[in-house]
Amino acid sequence: LFATLTLFADPILSEGFETWPPTGWTLDPADGVGAWVQNDGTDHGPATIYEGTNAAMFNNYDYTTGTEGSIITPSLDLTSMTAPQLSFYWWNNDSASNPAGLIVSTTTNGTDWTEALNIPAFGSVDWVNAIIPLTADVIGVKFTAISDYGYKNTFIDDVTIDEAPANPEFAITPDSLTFGTVNVGESATASFVISNVA
Repeated sequence: LFATLTLFADPILSEGFETWPPTGWTLDPADGVGAWVQNDGTDHGPATIYEGTNAAMFNNYDYTTGTEGSIITPSLDLTSMTAPQLSFYWWNNDSASNPAGLIVSTTTNGTDWTEALNIPAFGSVDWVNAIIPLTADVIGVKFTAISDYGYKNTFIDDVTIDEAPANPEFAITPDSLTFGTVNVGESATASFVISNVA
């Protein structure tokens, strides 16, 4: 019996936006109206960054409604991976009225882009982790923000592409809920969060 084991000690891509522009990434536009910028979370943001001291920010507060801007990863080679997945954290705690947009797209040829995730970017009291399975032929990932000319800016941080865990683990917060007295024919509601931890 023979088996081949491939170990990925480090993610294929790991970007925390601590340097700007991030090495190998493409900004479209590169500057001016619609450009992503580096920020420490204090410009109409969460005040604290998910990891490190900076993140990538799209300025909904200053950009007029409908203004778009993209930030694109360096060229990727995922062909040696079994189950590649993209993970990143985003934040925008604006209201739900006409929310800003955050669209994640992938390409297999560098020209044509396929939407993988469309996030109405609002109401994120805390940083939100998004995870997207990728195919091994993906060579690029694009984050496109769309401004709502709102009160909060859109942030992304800790972008990684790595092997999906063979045995994912999750956590539920809180670990217990109290509904009080619920009579027959009545109902009660409670909120909880399910998070990937591995």
